[in-house]
Amino acid sequence: MNCYNHTDRNAVGICPTCHKGICHECGTKAEIFSCNKTSCIEYMNKISRIIDSNDEIVKINENVNKKTAKVIKRSFITEVILGLFLITVGISTYFADPLLGLIFMGFGLIFIGYAIYSLISKLYRLDKK
Repeated sequence: MNCYNHTDRNAVGICPTCHKGICHECGTKAEIFSCNKTSCIEYMNKISRIIDSNDEIVKINENVNKKTAKVIKRSFITEVILGLFLITVGISTYFADPLLGLIFMGFGLIFIGYAIYSLISKLYRLDKK
């Protein structure tokens, strides 16, 4: 394939916009090797800006995921502490009223079980994103 502008020269690339063969002299190096036509350069610059903005969005999403993971961990710790508190209240209440003590301990175990389930499911969904 020859250069679209210099038919006596071999093309070293193809403009990704207009798909014409281009030699080194006709090519311009922006982000991607393209021909020197203004419309092609403008188009390639737009594409480059879109790619850059996508990179920024990816960075923002990574930061959001890190913050979300911290919130999930804090929520887990809070739920486990609440569960342990209920179990402790249940143990201390058990000697005065066994039924009430068992109810508190049961709720404490439910809180801890839910905390573990919630942590695993939320982190799994976070990894899928």
